[in-house]
Amino acid sequence: MDMAYQATVPTETDDRAWILSQMGHLRFVAGRTDDAENILHQALQLSRVYPLRAEQPGQGAHYARNVMRML
Repeated sequence: MDMAYQATVPTETDDRAWILSQMGHLRFVAGRTDDAENILHQALQLSRVYPLRAEQPGQGAHYARNVMRML
């Protein structure tokens, strides 16, 4: 995902936000919640939509609270 992010043109903000939201999700499920929060915050700076799409049903309220706290 890091390579995909680096390869994406900076003007493609929605694509970059989607990649960041996926990176945040992966860090969250790996238990790296601080890293996930930082990455999701970056995604929110690019797009207010994609970080919310990273949340899947059944992942728990903690992830949702981290995302909602950033809005």
